[in-house]
Amino acid sequence: LLVVPENMSVWNLFTYIEHLRENKQKTTRYEIAKWTKIIHPFALLVMMTLALPFAIYQRRSGGLSGKIFTGIMLGIGFYLLNRLFSNLGVLNDWDPLLSAALPTLLFLMLAVGMMKFVERRKAETAMALGHPVPERLSRHASPRGSIHKPSGAVTFLSPLQSVDFRAIDRVKIV
Repeated sequence: LLVVPENMSVWNLFTYIEHLRENKQKTTRYEIAKWTKIIHPFALLVMMTLALPFAIYQRRSGGLSGKIFTGIMLGIGFYLLNRLFSNLGVLNDWDPLLSAALPTLLFLMLAVGMMKFVERRKAETAMALGHPVPERLSRHASPRGSIHKPSGAVTFLSPLQSVDFRAIDRVKIV
């Protein structure tokens, strides 16, 4: 009797893995399924974090369909990468936790990188408009084109203040 691990609950996987170990049988496929089920709630948080850059950086010029398409492709890519690492883990006898967690960690790094890119892009635009920018962002951002920050402008904000980005969407930086 072969039980499909994807259809089993985490508790049943724990008990079935112990049963297989007692009988000296291979447990890799079931352990990967167990860790995948345990990591799945964190993967949902990572996918929500990955969606944030698309929600934060809004252009009035359109591009909504491109954002939706990119989001769908990222979701499909995440699913396929999870399946790929599960199968590679079974075939190559990789550590089950690594096989289950690596796709989630890769997409978490991608989400953090995208958030930093959007934050830097907004800082560049704010600097180009002459708005105050937090010091931690102003050293990495440089305005493009011929628009420069006026002399004497404040280059930092306290953590409690925020930059008004409403006017940024109407400016085109060359």
